[in-house]
Amino acid sequence: EILVINDGSVDRSLEIAEVYHAKYPDSVRVVDKKNGNYGSCINRGLQEATGRYIKVLDADDSFDSSGLEQIVSFLQ
Repeated sequence: EILVINDGSVDRSLEIAEVYHAKYPDSVRVVDKKNGNYGSCINRGLQEATGRYIKVLDADDSFDSSGLEQIVSFLQ
């Protein structure tokens, strides 16, 4: 599950996220909310998440799926 929390972006972030949701509706969900603070985005994501483990990524983060596999393996 991939959650995209749009926090009142004024660029094309919401539009791009919705394209991914349309392409992968079973994997990508988009939550559009009023602009808040950093914590409000994380809290909303925690409320919406349905998975067992959660990884928070900021807009300027990069993602290496092999690293995530190692973390999940350790947690299990």
